[in-house]
Order: sequence, then structure tokens, then C-alpha cells
Amino acid sequence: YLQALRQAGVPYAVEGDRSYYRRREVLEAAALVRAVLDPADQLALFTWLRSDVVGVPDAALVRVWQAGLAAVASEVRSPHEACLGRVREIVDAVAARLPDDVLGLAELSGWRHSLPEAIATVASLRQAFERGTAAEFVERLRSATMIEATAAARFLGAYRLANLDRFFRTLLDAVERAGCDHQAVLRALRHAVAEGTDAREGTPRGEAADAVRVLTVHRAKGLDFRHVYLLQTHKGTSEGRLAAAEAEEHRD
Repeated sequence: YLQALRQAGVPYAVEGDRSYYRRREVLEAAALVRAVLDPADQLALFTWLRSDVVGVPDAALVRVWQAGLAAVASEVRSPHEACLGRVREIVDAVAARLPDDVLGLAELSGWRHSLPEAIATVASLRQAFERGTAAEFVERLRSATMIEATAAARFLGAYRLANLDRFFRTLLDAVERAGCDHQAVLRALRHAVAEGTDAREGTPRGEAADAVRVLTVHRAKGLDFRHVYLLQTHKGTSEGRLAAAEAEEHRD
């Protein structure tokens, strides 16, 4: 049913959906924070570079990785460091060797500019964490990357924004608690992702919440709707199916 709604372009919200930490926008935001606070976390950097915000295609990302980009990027601590020149050299060299027939590559041609800029932004965010307050750091994360603007432009953008807003509020609390301790923030973030797989998604407010609401009969108790559709009523209850199965066994 959800796939049909997606294909028809109909906004929807699954009430009680507990897959918050599996949403792409949340995973990418978490990867960004990990890449900023832990320069050695290559998986986090890889995830962020192939995100919607940066948009590096896989065909290019694999090649720049093989050319040593991860090692160079881990050394960048300032957006003005000379090693950023090495990042651009790697990117230009890979871009010049990429085949022209890679499917979809033409639509992502701007990656050779967005990738070095993303590395420089990560470096500036590392400085922001060291020099500013928790609130300033989180605000810098949001404004420098335009992650929320990108999420808003995608399908169900209002719900993606609600998820990101929740993520950044949770991050702010973690940074305030940890102070300047990188590892404490990373532990809190990794624990949330590992232990919070059943957390509920954020929900937009006001007109942005105008969508088909998908929920169980139990969760619908006490709520009023102009239109209600009951799905899968033909399947019956689990008790009925079990009774039918037992009767079939007795006949055998």
C-alpha cells in the first residue's frame, strides 16, 4: 500500500512507525557528525559524500577512494589548509578519467566541485566544535551543509524535515552534556543509532501534515477523519486462520 502511495505521489504518514534511525536523512546527518568529530571514520565520510547534499556518484566515489582521498581528507583540520589542494588534484584526476557512458553521470557532473567543498565544510565544522558553543556548532551544521533545504525538496520533505529537526535537537543535548569531549558525543550518537532502532519518526505540524495517515484500528481509537478506508479486512483474524488450519489438519 505504501509503495502504491509513493508511486502515485500521494503524501502519507505511518503512525507509530518506529524506523526513525533507519531513515536516509537521519543516517546521513549522523554520518556528517561522525565525519566531523572523528577524522578516522572513513565510512562516515563515504556516506556523507554520497548523500543527497554532496551528490558524489558511486562511479567517481570509488575511484577517488582508491586514489587516497580518505587519507588526505582525514588530515584536513582547517578549510584553508594546503592539503585541500591535494583533494582537488585527486578529484580533477579522477574526473578526467571517468568514462562518458556511466549511467546518470551527466546529471551529477557538479560532483567535482561539491566534493572539495564538502571536505572544506567538514574542516570548518571541526573548528566550530572546538571554538564555539554547542548551540553555535549545531546551528553551523544546519546552515553550512543546507541538509534541511535538500531534504525539504525531496518527496515527503515535511516529514524529512521533522526527522532532521528531532535529530539536531537530540544532538544539541548530547553536545551540551559532553562539552568539548568528542568521544562522549560520538558514543552518545552511536548508542542512539544502535539502541534506538525502534524510535518513532518525527511528525510535521500544521498544513505540512496534510497526508494520508496509515495506522492500526487500535491507534485510531478516539480520532475522527472525513474519510476512512479499512484495508485487508478479507484476511480475517489470526485466531480464525489458526482455527481453519487446525480443522484442515484434523481432516487430513
